[in-house]
Amino acid sequence: MATATTLPIAAGQAFDNLQLWWIIGALKTRIAFFCSTVNALFPQSVEATHPISNWVAVLFAIEEQMPVGIATITELTDAAEALYRMCWMTFTLINNGITPAQGAAVLAAYNGSF
Repeated sequence: MATATTLPIAAGQAFDNLQLWWIIGALKTRIAFFCSTVNALFPQSVEATHPISNWVAVLFAIEEQMPVGIATITELTDAAEALYRMCWMTFTLINNGITPAQGAAVLAAYNGSF
């Protein structure tokens, strides 16, 4: 698991990084940790951050459907796709709805979780 230095790099590494947690049966816990961390950064009262919050909600929903232990390959793929899209959305919205500090915090949460 290489540390991502930018959100586009994080997006590109999403499947590979999640796959490692999937193999050891810890994908559900890692996604829950990441979502909890990121969700706190984007309050619902700030409309410009809703696109990020929406992707966090998608990841939360995928995580909620996963069993404890080994998830299916479809659940892994769905989670990786949602994480990929969230990383790109965050990168796109920096200075256009979210602050660079929020973008950096999402990247830090990604690196700390996966």
